[in-house]
Amino acid sequence: MNQGGSPAWIHTLNVEYSDDPAAHGGLIKLRMLQALESDGIAGMVARYHALKAGHPTEAFGPLLIGEVAWRLFRGGQEEVGFRLFELDHAEHPQRFVAIENLAWGSDLTGDHERAIRLAERWGAGNPDHESGRRLLSDLREG
Repeated sequence: MNQGGSPAWIHTLNVEYSDDPAAHGGLIKLRMLQALESDGIAGMVARYHALKAGHPTEAFGPLLIGEVAWRLFRGGQEEVGFRLFELDHAEHPQRFVAIENLAWGSDLTGDHERAIRLAERWGAGNPDHESGRRLLSDLREG
C-alpha cells in the first residue's frame, strides 16, 4: 500500500475494514477531487460514475456530491461546483437537497429565473414542505 503524500491509503484502509457507507463516501470524495486535479471537470464526473460500480449504493447519498460541490464553489471554483450541483440533481431529481443546491447555485451564478423555476417546481409537487416554501420565498425576495 502506497503511503506517500496522499491520505488516500487511510481511506482505503478504512473502507477495507468497515462496512460504514461514510467510510466509502470519504474515499469517493477524495478520488473525485484527485480526478478533478488530474483530469478536470469531465474527468471528475467520469470518475464519479466509475466509482459507483465499486461501492455500496448507500455511500452515494444526496449529501455526498453537494458537500464537495459547495466546498469547490465557495473555494472559488464556481464552474466545477455548479457542474456538481447539476450532477447531484441528475442523480437525485426528487431529493430536496439536490434541488435546493442547484437552485442556490443557479442564483449565485446569475440565473435567478432558473432558481425560482426549480423552487416553484418543488413547491408544486410538495406544497407542505416548509423548507421548500422558505427556499422559494428567499429566492423571490432576493
